[in-house]
Order: sequence, then structure tokens, then C-alpha cells
Amino acid sequence: MFQKAQRKQVKLKLGISGPSGSGKTYSALRIAKGLLPLGAKIALIDTENRSASLYADVQDMPSFDTAELEPPYTVDKYIAAIEQAIKQKYDLLIVDSVSHVWSGEGGLLQEKEIMDARGGNSFTNWAKMTPKWNKFVSTILHSDIHMICTMRSKQEHALTQNDKGKSEVKKMGMAPQVREGFEYELTAVFDMDMTHHAQASKDRTNIFDGKTWKPNEKTGEEILKWMSTGAPSQTRSSQPSTTGSPVSGSLSADPSQPSSASAAPQVNSPTSAAAAPDMSAAKGVAASPADWKATKEDLTRLTQLGNEKGWSGPDLSAYMEQRFQKTKLSLFTKEEYDQLCGIIRSRSAKEAKESWQMYVESEKLRTEDPNWDDMGSRVGT
Repeated sequence: MFQKAQRKQVKLKLGISGPSGSGKTYSALRIAKGLLPLGAKIALIDTENRSASLYADVQDMPSFDTAELEPPYTVDKYIAAIEQAIKQKYDLLIVDSVSHVWSGEGGLLQEKEIMDARGGNSFTNWAKMTPKWNKFVSTILHSDIHMICTMRSKQEHALTQNDKGKSEVKKMGMAPQVREGFEYELTAVFDMDMTHHAQASKDRTNIFDGKTWKPNEKTGEEILKWMSTGAPSQTRSSQPSTTGSPVSGSLSADPSQPSSASAAPQVNSPTSAAAAPDMSAAKGVAASPADWKATKEDLTRLTQLGNEKGWSGPDLSAYMEQRFQKTKLSLFTKEEYDQLCGIIRSRSAKEAKESWQMYVESEKLRTEDPNWDDMGSRVGT
């Protein structure tokens, strides 16, 4: 039943978050080149108006194929494209970006807004969205292919009181435009800024913790080295979904095969070029988090981060207990500590509390009401 815990070799699930122009796509391609052997196949799901194709002829950029998704950005369209990448035996898939399935045209947020406009309880409508989102996340996590997911981020603001007791709007940091918690499902998440530098808001590899660097092939090489040290894992077969909606295009990159209206998006080789910034390497050494214990320095770091982002001491204590059911930092695992730092860095205390309460309420409605089926629809309606 129980066995000695050991890290297994698994497929990479990396997230790259940042505002438009921060270098998410460029960094994803450079990391992919360092991660894979020469001649490996890279696929890219493009929802960013063909922007990835601009890097096709850039010097030192890897060769890659694209599949363009058009609105509406539904969960089933994304899943169909992911399954096609696996079927066509690509070694790595870049999803550029996952934000559209959440906040884009025809995404889950817009779908819920339409349902709200028709009437009904807002929390009940959330319960219909949760199974769809969970299905999308599960497909990413369980697919037998390396994946890099880019996420758009936006500036968050909060109304706070200054030292004179007057209200003022304060910038609270960048928040990824996906459902809260998605970034913590991944192996690591790199937050990009407008100077094309990255910081790791979540890092199971422990290679990049506390560093600021420009991602490139060396980043992929370091991740590959970390992944290669795990015990061999049985290959997980990815079962194609029978519920994915059709998206236009061809099933194959081979132009000799006919196109089909019910197939996955067409895979094309990009041809146009654009200049891109020079990226340099990051250096780090992996360390095991198994025996990690929070130190006074960790507490100081968390407190300073909270002060910078407008979290008071009571805010922090209340959220630790609400979200993690823990009142002391010494009880946290390394992963939970990194997750908490990432939340504080990207959201105000009020936003974090409200977002978690909404998630809990939607899950409660879904699990307690026997009239909800697995797809989040009321049975018989």
C-alpha cells in the first residue's frame, strides 16, 4: 500500500505569466529549445493573432508548427487541439495563451456573464463553470507531453489608507488572467516583466527560487537536468476526449492529407520573422524540499512581501487559516509557502479572500446538490 516516496520523471507543465510585450512567447520557445534534443517536434496553439509566427526566422529560434484557434475560445476547442498534438507525436506543446479560455471571447467568464444576464443565482452559475475548468486543467496535467502555458497578466489595484489616514489607490502587483489556483497546479511558474526578466512565483524544482533572470535555452537545460534525476515513470496514455467540440482545419501537418471541418485546427509552419530581445542564462542548483522548514528569514520575507502589497498582519493570519487551515508558518510545506507568497504577490488581501470564498461556495453547491451532473448542468433541464 504505502511505498517510500521518490520523485518520478514526469512531463513538464510550466507556466509563464506576464503583460503583453514581456516576452512570454519568445521565452517559451527558447526554453523549449534547451529542454528538447535536436530534431524534436514543437507545436504551438496560437490564440494571439499569429504573433508566435513572427519568431519563425529569428536566429537561434527552434523550428515549430502552429495551430491557430479562433473565437469562441471554448474548453472543448483547447482540449481537441491538445489531443491532436499528442496524436501527431509532438514532443512539446506551447499553449499561447490559456487566458483566452478563461477571460477571452467565448471563454468561461463570458459564458457565466451570459448566464447571469438570463437570471439565476450567481454562485449556482459558477458551479456550472467549475467542472468545465477542472476538465481543462486535468487535460493539461495528465497529457503525456511536455507543455508550456503562457498567461496574460494585468495590474491589480486596491483602495488603501495611507499614513495620513486618507484613501488612495495602490498598485498590488500583476495577477494572471486565469482562475485562481491554476498556476499552483504546474511544475513552475515564471512571472515576466517588461524588461524580459523572470521571477519564479512557484517552483517545485527549487532551481529558480529567489532569482531574477532572462529565460533562454539554459533555463530549459537546467529544467531537463532536474527532470532527469527522478525515477523512471510509466508512460501515461492520453485518452482522446469524446466530448471535444470540432474546430476547423486539418488533422495533420502533412499538406497532402485532406482537411476536415470536424478536425482539430490546422498545423502550419510559420514563415515571417521579427526581431527579439537578447536573452541570457540563469544559473541555479536544485535542492530537495522534503525536509524544508520555515525559518525566521522565511517569515521576514513573507512579512515584507505582505507590507509591500498592502496585507496587514491580521489579513495574513486570517488567510492562512482560511485557505490552508494552518495558523503557524512552521506547519507549512515548501510548496504551500511558495503558493502563499505567489498569492500575496499577485492579489490584494480582499481579492484573495473573495476569490477563495467564491471558489469554496461554487464547489459546495456542486457537491451538495444531487441534481448537478458531472458537466455542471442541472439534470432534467
